[in-house]
Amino acid sequence: LKKQDDPLTKNLLGHDAGACRILISDAKTRKIYSGGSDGRILAWTYRNNQWSSEILVDKRSNYLVYSLD
Repeated sequence: LKKQDDPLTKNLLGHDAGACRILISDAKTRKIYSGGSDGRILAWTYRNNQWSSEILVDKRSNYLVYSLD
């Protein structure tokens, strides 16, 4: 994948105040959702050969986002 410059090998930058703790994919919407130790929740969409993010929940102090699965 890396040799073919596949988008799966590129970083999803958006959790700038901490690590991404969870990634969830939704086959219906074809989006990826991420939550991090910065309390931020992002929805990721792949268009025009690049990933773009939409902030669903902005940075919060004293919040961590984890998955129950």
